[in-house]
Amino acid sequence: MKAMASVAQAVLFDKNRSHPVLVQRKGLRPRKSPAGISTNDLIFSAALGNNADMFPSVLSLYVSPGSTVADVTFGKGVFWKNLPSNLYKLRATDIKYGVDSRKLPYKNEAIDCVVFDPPYVHTPGGTAHDGLEL
Repeated sequence: MKAMASVAQAVLFDKNRSHPVLVQRKGLRPRKSPAGISTNDLIFSAALGNNADMFPSVLSLYVSPGSTVADVTFGKGVFWKNLPSNLYKLRATDIKYGVDSRKLPYKNEAIDCVVFDPPYVHTPGGTAHDGLEL
C-alpha cells in the first residue's frame, strides 16, 4: 500500500480531465478528489405527502410483494390505507390489541419486515422520558 501512496501524485482540481483525479494524502492511500466524476449511479429524489401517501413507495423500495410484515405500532392503520390488502401479509400488532412491541408473539424468521413508528413525544420541559429504562 505504501508503494501505491507514493506513486499517486495528481493535481487536486484538474477540470481538463474526464476521469477522477487521485489526491495524495500523507502516509495514506490516495482518494478521489471532489473534482472527480461520480463512480456510481446515485438517484436523488424528494417527495411530499402524508404517511398513507408515502408508505407504499417506501415499502416498494425495500419489501417484496407477498412478504410478511409486522406493523408493531399499527394504531389506526394509517400507513396501510393506500395499499391493496393482498399485496403483503400484514400482521397488525399494537399495544391497543394487548401486544407489547417489546414482546412480540412471532416465531423466529416468521416476519420479513417490521414497521415501527413509535408515538411522537414533544418534551419542551424534558420530563416525558424521566424514569424510562431504555
